[in-house]
Amino acid sequence: MRIALSIVLVVLGASHASATEVWASREGECGEWRTRWTMVQEREGVWTGDIEHEHIGGSCQRATGEQVRTEVRAILAGRDFFAARRGDEGVCSYYGTLQGDRVRGFELCENSPNRLAFALRFPAGETPERRQAARPQERDEWLDDPQTLRRGQPGPGFRLDFQIGPPR
Repeated sequence: MRIALSIVLVVLGASHASATEVWASREGECGEWRTRWTMVQEREGVWTGDIEHEHIGGSCQRATGEQVRTEVRAILAGRDFFAARRGDEGVCSYYGTLQGDRVRGFELCENSPNRLAFALRFPAGETPERRQAARPQERDEWLDDPQTLRRGQPGPGFRLDFQIGPPR
C-alpha cells in the first residue's frame, strides 16, 4: 500500500514539476516600468506566473519607485508572444514578435486610451534547461536603451480594430 501511494505521489509530482524562468522587461510610454516576470511552464507554449513592476522613470516621467505585483499568463506560439496580466487596475494584454531571446511589441490596458510599448528578454540560452540556469542581469543594455521601445512599432496606417458580428 505504501509503495503504491509513493508511486502515485511521485507520478503526480513529476507531471506538475516545471522549471521556473525569470524574464526581464521594460514597458510603458517610454520604458518607465522595469518588470521581472517569474514564470512556470504549464505545458508546451503556455506559461503562468507573476510580474513584479517597479517604476524607474524614463524620458516621459520621473521615477516614483512604486512597486506593483500582477498575475500573468503568456503564450508562445511560433514567433508570436501573447500575454494577459491582471492587477488592481484591470486587465492588460500584450502582443509581440519573438526574435531570438527577445520580444518587442505593444500592450493594451483597460481604462487606458494609450497603446504602450514593451520589450522583453528571456534568459540566455537556446534550451529551457540553459535558460533556467541563466540569471537575469541587473542592467540590460538592450532593455535600458530608450530606442528599443521605439523600434519596430507599427506605422501610422496600423489599425487594430476588432468587430464582432457582420460588417456594418
